[in-house]
Amino acid sequence: MGGTNGNTTGIGPTAALSWYKLSSSNGGLGATRSYKTTTLSFTKAMSEIDYNRPFASSTSNHCRACAGYWVFYDSGEDCLLINDPANGGSDYWEAVSGSPEGLRIYVIF
Repeated sequence: MGGTNGNTTGIGPTAALSWYKLSSSNGGLGATRSYKTTTLSFTKAMSEIDYNRPFASSTSNHCRACAGYWVFYDSGEDCLLINDPANGGSDYWEAVSGSPEGLRIYVIF
């Protein structure tokens, strides 16, 4: 995205959403139906992943990508597969309950 936020490399959710919606001819992604929300539905997360649309998953201080989910039918502890740039870009499973996530950006073309 090529943005900076103060002394920290990266951009905030509002600028990220603008970039997702910006046309590709203007240097953006061109996903004009993208939106941000604080409604953190596991069902919606499953639907987006099932449609091959990973989404931005933001905590209070940075953004990660959610690229998968796991439903634990026997334990009731559903998880999201998170790719976290602050963690060296590694993937890890994060339980939905107790997650630090506070905002999502769904990227929809």
